Amino acid sequence: MVFAHIFKKAGAVAALTVLLFLSVSCSNPADGSDATGGDIISGEADVWCGDRQPFLISPDAGFLVFWPQAVSAPDSETMTQNRRSAQNAPQFLDLKTGENLPVEFAPDVTQALEEGFQIGKGGICWEEDGSRAYFSAAMAHKSGQPPQRPQRRYFAADPVFSGDGTPKAFKLSITEDVPCRTGPPHLHELPVPPVTVLRVSDKKSQIVYDGGILAEHRPRGRTSRGISIPDPESGRQNYAVSGDGHFLFYSVYERDVTGFSAPSHSYVLRLKEAAGTSPYFLGLSVYQALWNPLQNTLYACMKDPHGKHGKSVIAVWEFE
Repeated sequence: MVFAHIFKKAGAVAALTVLLFLSVSCSNPADGSDATGGDIISGEADVWCGDRQPFLISPDAGFLVFWPQAVSAPDSETMTQNRRSAQNAPQFLDLKTGENLPVEFAPDVTQALEEGFQIGKGGICWEEDGSRAYFSAAMAHKSGQPPQRPQRRYFAADPVFSGDGTPKAFKLSITEDVPCRTGPPHLHELPVPPVTVLRVSDKKSQIVYDGGILAEHRPRGRTSRGISIPDPESGRQNYAVSGDGHFLFYSVYERDVTGFSAPSHSYVLRLKEAAGTSPYFLGLSVYQALWNPLQNTLYACMKDPHGKHGKSVIAVWEFE
């Protein structure tokens, strides 16, 4: 897959630096009109961008798993529990081909879904070699019944290969052996980004790296009352550092005159080699971002930059 947004030669970087300096330093409308947008890879799906773990990349960078927004069915006779669960099942994106692979259910999984088990969004982990994914599923609470300790099952997802050895689907089956924790990492397990945030005033903050100021942010909206950038240690979940340590993803938050939070603005900053270039503006309302573990490719669960019906998407950028 070829992605459009790439830092290439020094001349291109210099030109982009001027443009981005204007976008960061000036008081632009906070509508994201100068956002780069990235390349959308989730198709027409409305992606769930929850606060737990909306998507996850396999350790071998072969697949990306995400969840669609929940599908409801007011008339239970028109959609069985199994069919509804299938529509809300995790989606597997082949990062090599760009194809969204179908999900198949083994008979034991079909039975569990018919009994009322639901795959929890964000409850996923991968084998270290990326060969298998695991999901947690819990029995849905039935209306009118007192709360009970949830029953839990675990599903394993294995790729199904075609005759030429390429994956054509993923099949879910029940498993008792789960070698990893199905869920997002705890805060203390996340790396602390190698930067410091200096709050100069309510409307001015700086990002400092290795003793130098790499970025300075002011409100983008003309009516913004102030901005904030999370502390790199206590708010480390708001940052993501590329595998080679050269790039940093982060977000800047604003408050408007009414006191409500405006959409966040997210950036990628070059830390090494060509340090000093202005931050690369990704767009508004990026809910989570993950780097490809093997290269400088950033994936983000975010508000659709094209504004189609308020849906969320997964977009990708590649940096050099």
